[in-house]
Amino acid sequence: MAISAAGSPSASESTPLSIETGASWVAAGVVLFIFTFSYGAPLLAVVALKPIAADLGSARADFPGGDARQLYASMRRLLALPPETVVYVCHDYPPATRAPAWKTTVAEQRASNIHVRDGIDEEGFVAMRTARDATLEVPSLILPSIQVNIRAGHFPPADDNGVAYLRIPLNALPLHSTPSGG
Repeated sequence: MAISAAGSPSASESTPLSIETGASWVAAGVVLFIFTFSYGAPLLAVVALKPIAADLGSARADFPGGDARQLYASMRRLLALPPETVVYVCHDYPPATRAPAWKTTVAEQRASNIHVRDGIDEEGFVAMRTARDATLEVPSLILPSIQVNIRAGHFPPADDNGVAYLRIPLNALPLHSTPSGG
């Protein structure tokens, strides 16, 4: 059965809308959801979290459950989609020299992504990602973020009193460096 652009079933639609939601896999501690939509051409991929602007490369892989090898494999799996596939990215931290980007293509990523473009092998990626991640501070909102992200955007279950809480352990992680004398 085809689904028309308006969302209603149509057996005579010449260009059916095809939605595949089965393509999801774990990438560096976060489930990487890939939804591909095909309404004619090009193929569209809505991607959660890992691919970012080509000049920034890839997201870090040092969060709980993270794995640089798994991230590389997941990114290469995404880059195996047809070159014209439009990829909507979820994060962009642009330098002052360019505007924020919210989409790219598989071809652009394969040609110019500084971390996973064609020609960068798994060993090179893992060495780079591991070294880079070791220099990064723990983000200040990592603890509440992880508690919601691992539940696909849902809050943790409510306690006996009916209230859902985000649990933040005090002094468990070095969230920020404390200046001496302060």
